[in-house]
Amino acid sequence: MTQESTNLPTWGVAYMTLAGLCDAATGLLLVASPEWVMSVLNLTPADPSSIFLRWVGAFVLSVGLVYLYPWLLSAARRRRRFVVVVETTVVIRAVVAAFVSGAVLGGSLEPGWWVVALSDASMALIQVGLLRWGVFGEP
Repeated sequence: MTQESTNLPTWGVAYMTLAGLCDAATGLLLVASPEWVMSVLNLTPADPSSIFLRWVGAFVLSVGLVYLYPWLLSAARRRRRFVVVVETTVVIRAVVAAFVSGAVLGGSLEPGWWVVALSDASMALIQVGLLRWGVFGEP
């Protein structure tokens, strides 16, 4: 593989790294202190210390680590893995956005959850753009 093919666009890599760090930190905080996270988001779940919130935290932490996984690989393999990460997390973010939107519209979640739905939908759209513009090339 040539040196040129292993260089990744700075802004694309910055996005992926920031997304991974944000999700990993949010997930870790949800696992460690779901009550605090809910208060920061101004949300009032039925049971803020619920094991289910911690489980969601484990999921969010996992998604964040998926974004960061390519950094464990050689530069030559990193580009292909970034494409796979973007493709995979687009699906995850779209499903989460759709589920949370439906739950808010159906009254199961309070309107404050729109922040989650909109952020996941926005990130899914950004990532679709990254794929469409070929930022990381082909897998």
